[in-house]
This record gives sequence, structure tokens and C-alpha cells, in this order.
Amino acid sequence: MNSPNSDIHFVSGGTQANLIVIASALKSFESVISATTGHINTHEAGAVEATGHKIDSIETKDGKLTPKEIQPLLDERTDEHMVKPKLIFISNSTEVGTVYKKKELEELSAFCKKKSVVFVS
Repeated sequence: MNSPNSDIHFVSGGTQANLIVIASALKSFESVISATTGHINTHEAGAVEATGHKIDSIETKDGKLTPKEIQPLLDERTDEHMVKPKLIFISNSTEVGTVYKKKELEELSAFCKKKSVVFVS
């Protein structure tokens, strides 16, 4: 798809691409949600948090995030002095080898739209 409103920028690797997307999508007081086993939480040497954006990690049984697991995190962050979770980051396939089904991705997408949370995979 060709869009006159799009630009292509090459970067040196995946960590840099993740860093740029996350940093550009979040305000200074917002955080990214990841599975504890998620790539940005375990393999990117603190690159995301070096920009000042906290990674809120959620322990999962299979490396996949679900609305049910994410909702408590959103519920507990009500004070204006707390970092606000605003972006959900997933890997498909996950770092433990599981794969999201289409229905799971649709549920996550609908959840994010309802909660005004950005969804990145």
C-alpha cells in the first residue's frame, strides 16, 4: 500500500525499531505493557527504559497477554502520580514459542480500542 503520508526509515536493527516506535507512541509519563518473557523486557538490554519509559511486565503462563491479565494493571494505575500504561507490546510468535490465534489478536485489539491503549506487535 502506497501512502503519500508515509515515510520509510531504515534503522540498524530490531531493538532500534522497537525503541523508536515505543518512544514516539508514548508521552513521558506513560509505560508499555509486555509479558515478562517478552522480547523488549528480556533481550533489549534496557533500551526502552533508557528512554524513560517503564516496562510493566505481566507474568503469563504461555507468553501471551490477554485482556483479563492486562485489566488489573490498568485498574491499579489511577493516581496521577503513577506511570500510566498506554501501549501493549506483543511478539508473535512469543519468546516461549506460542502463537496468538486470530481470535486472541482480535480480542486484544478490541480491548485496546475500548481502553484507548495502543496495540503494537
